[in-house]
Amino acid sequence: MSSEQVNDGADSEGANFHHITDERNIPVPLEIKELLFIDDHTTLLISEHDYAHMTTLTPRLPAMVIPMDIGFIQTIGTGLLEAFLNPGKDVEVLFSQADLMNLREIALTPVSYGNTNVGLSLKRKIFTALYGAEMQMKESLDTLLDGIDVDFGEQTDEPTMGTN
Repeated sequence: MSSEQVNDGADSEGANFHHITDERNIPVPLEIKELLFIDDHTTLLISEHDYAHMTTLTPRLPAMVIPMDIGFIQTIGTGLLEAFLNPGKDVEVLFSQADLMNLREIALTPVSYGNTNVGLSLKRKIFTALYGAEMQMKESLDTLLDGIDVDFGEQTDEPTMGTN
């Protein structure tokens, strides 16, 4: 498959391929418990080459930990600091599509943090950020087009009066 095929949105079988960006430009409002959950379930992705013969002192728990780049770790850390400074208020964090797809891996529906179901709330926010605008546009178009009867000049089998 050529890189042009990947970039134009289709693979060799004709199925759609959606490019996932790593530009952090998708705002997602998060509560402090959601930020803490994300921070507790991510680990810094490092090159084995850069840190040969090094390991952590203790194994990471829980087992559902996803490796993320330093920029992501800084984004979550900054969000947490803002949440600590503004208790009770949601913090708007900028994610990339790739970040959101990775977070989807840890946002399991039954996961709770304290008395808050962070898995379900994160899942809703992740999918809203990824697909909400597209769904809203489709619903708006459907609403606009509903009830409009447009004659596109299509041929019908019904005879019309007064024409030859």
